[in-house]
Amino acid sequence: MGEYSDYEINHRNLDNDDNRPENLEIVHKDENKEHATIFRKLIKQKIQETLSSLGVGHLANKAKKVKAS
Repeated sequence: MGEYSDYEINHRNLDNDDNRPENLEIVHKDENKEHATIFRKLIKQKIQETLSSLGVGHLANKAKKVKAS
């Protein structure tokens, strides 16, 4: 691959099956990894907020404690 080996195709919405041109971009490997990390943290936060607003946030917290053990 030569000069291009440090680059990857990033799926902006993290859906690897969504290959629409507007969802794809060429980025450096480090940038792609950072994007995935940030995006997953945001998704996790939104799930927690949604569960809390539904009054079941305590179940997610309990699952975290069990997983950490």
